[in-house]
Amino acid sequence: MPEQLLDTLLGDEAAALCAAADIATPLRALVKLLEEESPLPALAHASLERVVMAYLSTRRRGHLLDPVAGFHLANGARIERINIAGDHSRQGLDASYGVMVNYVYDLEQVEANHENFVNSGAIAASRSLSRILREVERVRETIGARRVPP
Repeated sequence: MPEQLLDTLLGDEAAALCAAADIATPLRALVKLLEEESPLPALAHASLERVVMAYLSTRRRGHLLDPVAGFHLANGARIERINIAGDHSRQGLDASYGVMVNYVYDLEQVEANHENFVNSGAIAASRSLSRILREVERVRETIGARRVPP
């Protein structure tokens, strides 16, 4: 993920995250906060939801960077929830810093979600995450980050 995208998504929260982690760069601050066993500050939750949505919607060579997201979205699921501290196991922390994503297969929407994703790259998400996804796309447009078509 381009550093400028990350910095823009974090916005004013970047300085607070750096202060909370006592580290100068926002990305390293987020990583340190995620690796600590103490609860994350509420500030980190909001920041991480934006960063995770940016990651989940980033494509390289026509495919989503996250193969799990690609699998579920291509099969018609929607991204329902991001659980920032969802998996505290060693494996969960090593694989995704404990972040987990819930996908929902709404049988009335599966076919439409699949078609929209395959044909136009549209990502189906819950109402709250759709709002975050739109914010991520606005930031990408503002900084000129390339969105690779499906």
